[in-house]
This record gives sequence, C-alpha cells and structure tokens, in this order.
Amino acid sequence: MKQFIAFISLFAVLSLSAQVDTVLVNGNEVHFTLNLLELEQIIESLQTQVGTLETQQGTLSLAGSNGQTIYHDGSDWVINSNLLMIGDTMLSTVHDAAINGVKIGLGAGNVSSNIRIGKNALKNNTLGSNNIAIGHNALKDNIGVPGNPHPQYGSVNTAIGAWSMTKNTTGHACTGVGYGTLALNTEGKGNTGVGTSALSEISGGETETEYNTSVGCASMQWRSTGKASTAIGAYSGEYMNGDYNTALGYSTCSQTNVVTDYNNMTGIGYDADPTANNTVQIGNSNVVSIGGQVAWTTLSDGRFKTNVREDEVKGLEFITALNPVTYNIDLNEQLAWKQRNYGVDKEDSVQWEGKNDIEKIRFSGFIAQEVEALANEIGYDFSGVDAPQHDKDVYGIRYSDFVVPLVKAIQQQQEIIDRQESDNEALRSRLDNLEALVNQIID
Repeated sequence: MKQFIAFISLFAVLSLSAQVDTVLVNGNEVHFTLNLLELEQIIESLQTQVGTLETQQGTLSLAGSNGQTIYHDGSDWVINSNLLMIGDTMLSTVHDAAINGVKIGLGAGNVSSNIRIGKNALKNNTLGSNNIAIGHNALKDNIGVPGNPHPQYGSVNTAIGAWSMTKNTTGHACTGVGYGTLALNTEGKGNTGVGTSALSEISGGETETEYNTSVGCASMQWRSTGKASTAIGAYSGEYMNGDYNTALGYSTCSQTNVVTDYNNMTGIGYDADPTANNTVQIGNSNVVSIGGQVAWTTLSDGRFKTNVREDEVKGLEFITALNPVTYNIDLNEQLAWKQRNYGVDKEDSVQWEGKNDIEKIRFSGFIAQEVEALANEIGYDFSGVDAPQHDKDVYGIRYSDFVVPLVKAIQQQQEIIDRQESDNEALRSRLDNLEALVNQIID
C-alpha cells in the first residue's frame, strides 16, 4: 500500500481545469463527469474522514483533455505536464507547487525568469525579474519597477538563506548567501553579503548603500549605510559605516560596539583598528615586526609638488631640542583607552605563545606630544607628528620624516664648521705673519 498524500497536496496547488474522463486504479476504470476542482474537493473530504487516501502500488492515471497525468512509477508519484520541470517531474506553472509547506516555482508576479524555493520567498514580487530566492522569506518584499528608465530595479538579485534580502524592494544586482544576509537592504544596489548576518542591517537608499562586499560571519553586520566598502573575515567591519573602507582579517575594524563613520580607512590583520579618516592600520598592538625585503617607498615626484620652499625646514634649532627617550609599551593602558572611548563588544580572550612579547621590548624614540609642542614653539609645521583627527584618535610619529630636519641640521652644522675653518685659516695666517714679524725684530 502506498500513501497518496502527495497527490492531494499537489492537486491543491496545480488547480487544473481539464475534464477528467477516466481514473485507472490498478487497471480498474472509474468514470467521472467531474472537473478536477470538484475531484479535489471529494479527495479532501475523503482525507478528512480517513486521514490519508491509500491505493495499491501500481498505476493511478488521470487523463484529461490537455493530457495531464499522475501515476506511480513503482517508487514515487510522478506528475507530468508540459511547462515546468523539477528534476524528472513536470509541474504546471499556473501556480507554484507546495511540498511539505515549501513553495517551489516563480514566486508572486509569475515572472518566468525568477526562481523561488521556500515559504514566502518572492512572496510580494510584481515586476522584478531574473531573481533567485531560496529560503524562508528570502526576497519576500521584492517588487520591481515598471518600464524605463529603471527596469532593472528589483531584479537580478540572488538570495540564498532564510531571511536573506527579505526587505528588499527595488534593490538590484545584489547577492546574499547565508541566514539574514542583506536582510534590511531595501534599495541598495550591487551589494554582496556572504556568511551568517553579513550586511544584515544595511538599509539606506540606492546611492547611499551601494557596491559593498562583505564575506564572513557577521561581517559588516551593524553597518546601516555607506558605499564601496569591503570586509573579509568573520566580524570584520562589524560596526563600520562610512565609504570606501577596507577591513581584511578576523575582527578587523571591529573592536568596538560603537558605529564608526570614518571614510577611506583600511585595516589589515586580526583586530587592526583604524580610528580616523584616510588611515591604514596593519596589525594590532601585539605585532612586534612589520617588514619586507626593501624599504617602504613614499611617492615623491616633483611634477606633483607645489609651493616648494627651502627656508621653512628647521634644522639645528629643532634637532638639538628633541628629547630622545627609551620606553616600554603598556598594552593594558591601550585596552583601557579603547574601553573608555569605544566600549568593548567582545573580550580579546584569544591567546598564543608570545602574544604580549611587545611589552618586553625596550624601545628608543620620542614622545609624540613633546615633538608636537616643540614644533609649535619654534614655528615649524612638521609632518613627522601624526596628530589625532578627533578626541577618539591617537598620536603617532613618522620617524622617516625626521630625516629632512636632520639633513638640514647637518647642512647648518657644516656651514658653521666651514666658517670656523675659514676663521681658523685667517687666524693661522695672521699668526704666521706675527711670528715672521717677531722673528725679524729678534734678528
């Protein structure tokens, strides 16, 4: 005996209107003058009374005027039609199929280029085309826009995963793969989220939230607006708003529970956290060496320089007043500063051998605030101090920039030496003349 549950559920979604001539059950003909809708109602009534409708394994055939057939092939119930095929099974495209509550078909709007699999997937679509929605509520609110100039609105989207792109309305050319990816995206275009909750909160207008790429669990999860940013790695860019940002690595640009709105910032490596516009952070506070085979190259092409002057560089006046020191790094104080200014989203509990070895290194250098104060005191606009852009940014020093005032100081010192040598030469000449005069007197 085979249960004929699939037969009843598929009838409910196909809504065929052909007249039924004959039903064959194990070769026995039963004649009907009912249409399929009436037959469906009878079968549903039987199911209500007996729970399930059972037939002997064999062939059950419904032959109508347009050739629909349902039969048992020895292992499965098979429905043949002439429109839409799923595997080896042909289904009518008048309505989407429902299998165990899961809808399969084209979605609302019956747009032939769409594919939907899942409850409420593409539920409200009207004109959006070339969309793929797989998963509960995927692309649920997608609609589309009629005619020109924007026929692509609400189209060319791929949402795979429950709640993926569920609030999308006219956003287009977006891809969400994973639970909740791009869940609140409505109009944004060209966004890609891969991984659970990637870009789940982004929700601005078309030009405010475009061309973002987020790969990794919870990557750019709380980003609500911004464009052309990239985050790769779990929790990367988690709270990162703003435009043209890049986060590469686990928890990069994501150490805080405060949404940041910086632009054109780049973080590379675990827990690398830029804190201002137009900055690049490589590695975290535990890194003890960053290197390569050759020295870093700074763009220095005279064709692109203006307002070039030689008289503004301070030499000996600046260099001789600097205060060289030795010091150690206090990682606990760095963490406390982050907590005071940005809060803490998750504790850095990851451990590895030598993680805090940087605290053992005795560094030689300068204190940035002291260098800044000295430069201001002598009226020197010195680029070697990377001063904070705001009250939640940090000081830094560009040691390579000290080469310029050092060269100037050496030049000034050489001028002093040259003058002294000239003076000494004059003194020696006078001394020689005096000695000659004395010798003449003595003689």
